[in-house]
Amino acid sequence: ILQFDLERIELKENDKEQEVSLSLNKPASRDGILTIAWDTLSARIKTDVPFIKDNIEIPIAKGQQKLSFKVVPNDNQLVDGDLSVRLTVFSVSPGFTIGSQNNLKITLSDNEQVEESVQSTISFSLASSQTLEHATEGFDVIMQLSRPLTTLGSFEIELSSADAQYNVNYVTLPAAQEGRILVTPSVGASTVIIKVAPFDNSIISGNKTLTFFIAKTSGSITKGEQLSHQFLIKDDELINLPKGYSTGGLMGQKKIYEYNESGLISKVLTQKGNTTNTETYFYDVNGRIERINTYPEMDRLFIWSDNRIVRSERIEWGVLKQYIEYDYDVQGNVSGTANYFRQPNGEFKLAFVVAYLYFTDNNLYKSMYYLPVEGKETFTLHSTRTYENYLEADNPFPMVDILPGIKTQHKLPGTFRIEENGENLLYNLEYEFLEDGRLSRRYARKWYEVETTEYYYY
Repeated sequence: ILQFDLERIELKENDKEQEVSLSLNKPASRDGILTIAWDTLSARIKTDVPFIKDNIEIPIAKGQQKLSFKVVPNDNQLVDGDLSVRLTVFSVSPGFTIGSQNNLKITLSDNEQVEESVQSTISFSLASSQTLEHATEGFDVIMQLSRPLTTLGSFEIELSSADAQYNVNYVTLPAAQEGRILVTPSVGASTVIIKVAPFDNSIISGNKTLTFFIAKTSGSITKGEQLSHQFLIKDDELINLPKGYSTGGLMGQKKIYEYNESGLISKVLTQKGNTTNTETYFYDVNGRIERINTYPEMDRLFIWSDNRIVRSERIEWGVLKQYIEYDYDVQGNVSGTANYFRQPNGEFKLAFVVAYLYFTDNNLYKSMYYLPVEGKETFTLHSTRTYENYLEADNPFPMVDILPGIKTQHKLPGTFRIEENGENLLYNLEYEFLEDGRLSRRYARKWYEVETTEYYYY
């Protein structure tokens, strides 16, 4: 009959090794194997017998009446509480019998005790920070402990991002494992630093946003107030490119431009009220615009000839609804458009034409809208838009957008006139600029009315 000599062993983390013994009621009549199962495996208790899964095996020699092995506490200097492990005689070889004392409970007491008065809270110093993509030497994300640590503790940071990949766009020090960083500050520490090192490239890959979140704490460290930190990696190839603009007033809207790796517009997001419309741009291998998708099954196609767009088509659910034909002047500016719409009988009818005039520096002067006269091959002028008094300043967002990639206004107009339905409305355009000379705001003034447009950059 084989069984443990004791029911319970109590240890402290800083104790030395302890012998665990078992006895047979008489000398063994043959060789055999004793298998002991552990209900909990922990690095805090080690043994001199190797584990096989959750068990250890101890050989029994013929004539032997006493068996033993050693357990060794691991003093980890962490406040992680007491540990209880139950050992059970799981099996013995044939010819041996398991006695009634077949369980042993080992209790390991944590020798690090933390009083409430010496605990420290951990918080991020700032809610957000940012760095440039080419700053590969790394940027320090700083956290503060409310008081220097008197005993060891640890905390875990959870990383998340919708657009950045670890080891692709950035790394951290300490390194993250499966999206988490385990931090164990040294005793006496009052500041903790996580270094974020971005990976630089030579293409437009977009800004990347990471979120750091203090998910778990243990020992002498508890959670503070600022538990999250948003970190922005700015794409240096994207910097200073026009991002968009917003216009106030009843007809106000906001537009945001996104770019592909080649620096071409990939998306335009237009927000009016609570509605956002997304236009997605598609290009051929030579970087020429092929298609703009607005909604599912709604596209605008572009037909090229002699390196110019000569026609565009609006397709809805596979049906051609509208097409526009384009003419050009000798400078390569769009000089006219003819706009055709599908009629209920399936035929296409010319709805209107637009003629564009330019100054000698290729800035748009007039756009004149003509309507066909029913039954005649003539047109009547419906309305005119006139742009004059241009300033010597770069225009990132022209007021008139005829075709992608063809800029109608390289400079900023000083006045804008609308002539339509017997009215003649003159807008005086005033501008504000950033310190580096880029456009910041535009004010369109008509009598006592003012419409403000704000401009944004990456």
